[in-house]
Order: sequence, then structure tokens, then C-alpha cells
Amino acid sequence: MGRRLLLVGDTKSFMVKAIVNSLKSSGYDVVTCGPHRSNIEAVMDRPKIVLFYLDDVPSIEDGLIYFKENTTNDDTVLLLIGAEMDLQEAYFRIPKNRITATVIRPVNIKVLSKQLERIFAEKSSRPQKDKKEILVVDDDGTMLRTIKTWLSKKYDVYMCNSGPAAIKFLDDKIVDLILLDFEMPGMNGPQVLEVLRTDPDTNGIPVMFLTAKSDKDSVMTGISLHPENYLLKTMNPEDLIKTVDDFFEN
Repeated sequence: MGRRLLLVGDTKSFMVKAIVNSLKSSGYDVVTCGPHRSNIEAVMDRPKIVLFYLDDVPSIEDGLIYFKENTTNDDTVLLLIGAEMDLQEAYFRIPKNRITATVIRPVNIKVLSKQLERIFAEKSSRPQKDKKEILVVDDDGTMLRTIKTWLSKKYDVYMCNSGPAAIKFLDDKIVDLILLDFEMPGMNGPQVLEVLRTDPDTNGIPVMFLTAKSDKDSVMTGISLHPENYLLKTMNPEDLIKTVDDFFEN
């Protein structure tokens, strides 16, 4: 595997230039871009190893949010470089489970190079995940089994029959998508989603609400929590599968 990586940061900065030159001297193929979303989106064939140099985090938060939104379903390895205060601010923009490692400034290039060597070696030997993983949460056992049957041909599907069970499950397992029942006894779907959004390890997991309701108030409550989609349980299997397929493809 090639030693190609992307360094995101102010390309006019002396420190960024110094890191780029040092990495190139160590044999890395370094692609650079600015720290904003538009800069990152403009990079063609973006390397999967990304170093993000943090400086004045609030002014570059759109770049961090880009990686929050676009690394859920791929194998990007993200390293953050910054002072302790910068790193703490960054954690409010991107969940810790998206960050592979952090490097404290001032940067020790030898230490950074060793980290990169390890990451490249692990990435080369790591088996590729064959299927996306989906958690279905519903208090109706029949609905759980039905959706699992529909989706299991293409996806690895896990099931939980309550909100607390789902939160406990996600303590140990991060999935690629959650299909979450809107109405459940004890702890409903919106309450579960609010808990997930307050945890840095789960706040970036995409969620689609499943509901038997179609009235305006329920729909608006669901949308206000910013789920990926809002699906009626009365959908036929072809439409539900297509919705999930389209989500992962896009």
C-alpha cells in the first residue's frame, strides 16, 4: 500500500509547511488542502489517511463537521494535530470515535512518523468489512424479525427491543445506521436519539425513525431532531430496502 496522506490546514502556515516538508523527507506522498469544507471537497481521489492541523477551531469548524458527516461509512483514518485547547474544542464538532489519534503541538516528527507507520501497517492488514451494520430498535418483536429478514440479505442486522437496550448495545458496538422506533414504552425514539446525540461516541451515527404514525405533529417532532429519514412502518419491503440502499450509496 502507498504512503499517501492528506494534510488539512492553513497551507500558508509555517508550521504546516514544516510538517509537509518533514513528512515528504520521510518518504510520504503528502497531498495538502485548506481547512474548510470547500477545500476538502475539492480534493480529487482523497487519501484515506488524513492529518488535520488545528488552529483557531471555531473558524474552521466546517472542515471538522465535513469529516463528521462523511466518515461514518468509509475507512478514513483521521489524526488531529493541535494544542490541548484546540483538541478539546474539536471534540465539540466531531465525535471521538471518528478520531484515530491525536498529536500534541509542538509536533515531534519522529513520533508522528511512527504513528503513521503503525496506521499504514494496520490499514494494509485489516480485513475489509463486507457488509454495513444496522441496528433495528423496536418494542414489537414481530416488526424486529420482519425488518431483519428484509435487510439481512445485504446487511448485518442487530436487534434491540427497547431504548435502554439499544443505548447499552451501542456502548460496545458502533453501527453504520440505526432504524429507531418512534413510539416505544418507557423510553421513546426521540428520547433515545437525544441521549445518543449527547454522547461523543454515538452522536454521529445516522438514525432513521420508524413509525406507524403519519400525522403532522409526529412528523415535525421527528424532523426537529434531524434524523436521516422518517419512515412509515407500512412501507413495503422493496421501498424500505431501497431507502436504506440509497442512503449508503449516496
